[in-house]
Amino acid sequence: MVVGLASLVATGAINRAQPSPHATPTVAPPTVAATPSPTPPTCTTNQLELVGVFNDCAMNAANDTSYCSVSGSTLSDMLHLHGKTHDYLLYLSLIGYHGSGVTYVGVTVAVREYVTGALWHSMPGGIIRVTGVDGRSGSVKAALAYVGGEPTPPTVGLNVSGTWRCA
Repeated sequence: MVVGLASLVATGAINRAQPSPHATPTVAPPTVAATPSPTPPTCTTNQLELVGVFNDCAMNAANDTSYCSVSGSTLSDMLHLHGKTHDYLLYLSLIGYHGSGVTYVGVTVAVREYVTGALWHSMPGGIIRVTGVDGRSGSVKAALAYVGGEPTPPTVGLNVSGTWRCA
């Protein structure tokens, strides 16, 4: 054993400096430009907030061409809204309406940009809280996906939340 240990020391197998590791080139992963998150606008309590393809606050247009109807158990509203940069049509459709003070889940919510006609539709459904006793006001919250209306579809969806009211 002594002879074996001595031969290891003599050949340099013990206390031999470890060879430096060969530098291996590192390949950086391709960088993907991060899509900036939409910055929600600061809306007042009487405005509807639109975040995504539009970042805008909207309220009933001065030349209000809204249509609001409650017939039996169906609430069907179309509101013309004016934002800072665009005009919009907000569509709210609820089958199974049975009064105010109720939150309805799974309703149809859609937003159409007034000039181009581009349309976003709720996926898989929106939430409406009806506060007016006549079914003509409340709040809405929905995530919307692009449906059509422009030559090139935008890649960004649209979230809508806030209050609505029929004039």
